Amino acid sequence: EGSGLIFRCPECRRSIQKGACSVHGKVKGEADLRIKAVLDDGTGGLSFVADRSITERVLGKTLEACVETTRETMDSEWVRLELKDALFARPFELAGNVLSDDFGLQLIAKSLTPLTVDVKGEVERYLAALEA
Repeated sequence: EGSGLIFRCPECRRSIQKGACSVHGKVKGEADLRIKAVLDDGTGGLSFVADRSITERVLGKTLEACVETTRETMDSEWVRLELKDALFARPFELAGNVLSDDFGLQLIAKSLTPLTVDVKGEVERYLAALEA
């Protein structure tokens, strides 16, 4: 939730909810892309946000292409669903700055890199470690 094609306030860059900025009220929003998700490595979870450039790389589509397709289909939900398909239950290396607030930890992504896992090699490595 909160990922995909969003609109930002032209004044403060906050995301607009229901056509209004929480600070500036009703404004004409500017289109943007973002990922807002949870990274979980099996030991714990961490919220993260990724900017337009990272989101475009994950989607393999530009902001302009997403806006155009959304105009044609009259639905922006497809962007969020494509992001979910690209990210869910897939291994990534995530780097950035971590902030802490009342809602917990949040990482502001500087990079998001898909990882290729050699499952057979990993299993053999774990088995060898168990036998030792």
